[in-house]
Amino acid sequence: MSFEAPTSATHQRFEVIHRGTPAWLFALALAGVVCLAGFWMESVWLSTIAVTLVALGRIAAQTKVRLFGRTDWVAVGVDGLRSGKRFIPWGSIREITHSDEIVTIRSNGRRLRLRLRNPFAFVQYALGQRAEFEETTPAEPEPALAPCEGETEDERVERVADAARRSAYREGALQPEKLRALSTDPTSSPEERLVAARVLVRVAPDLVPPVRAALGAMVDTDFRDRMRAVLDE
Repeated sequence: MSFEAPTSATHQRFEVIHRGTPAWLFALALAGVVCLAGFWMESVWLSTIAVTLVALGRIAAQTKVRLFGRTDWVAVGVDGLRSGKRFIPWGSIREITHSDEIVTIRSNGRRLRLRLRNPFAFVQYALGQRAEFEETTPAEPEPALAPCEGETEDERVERVADAARRSAYREGALQPEKLRALSTDPTSSPEERLVAARVLVRVAPDLVPPVRAALGAMVDTDFRDRMRAVLDE
């Protein structure tokens, strides 16, 4: 089947847990420093503080309290996954598994391990998005969008736009609806998608809003920013 831009163009985010330092370890280290200071200064009250810190550390160990943890997010979109600054397209992902809180993503010989708040929901959703991508028929390159030797990017866009305007009056390869579909299809090459979007802005601006709306389902932020800039021309 061919790709259809989602009508509800949003990506999903799942919470990544960075567990931080065990509080008991921090308390024990601080107690050691205070104890040494108390011994050096012959201070009874510092020694008392050290004993108190050891007691607090014991409580923290029993309750498994952690300090300095933080929360990040992994995003799942129609085009792939993003964790931090790292984008992984669906086409490169080989396996997604989880064990307890840990999710493992293997892609082209690399491995990414994430501790998630809800790993089962993440894996189910990610596998569903990946299956939809794999079931999509890879887009055939559009010959009319291919660059001609020696032409600049702007000349290429104007040439394709002229061809699209002519196609608007008859059955042709570059109907505006096809340009819209190419612009939102993650199986097409990024270059072809950007050229299709630039042409669409020139020949059928009424079809630009659906393309802009589809940006919300993408998690490749670098490409998304480039596409947004093209649509704002």
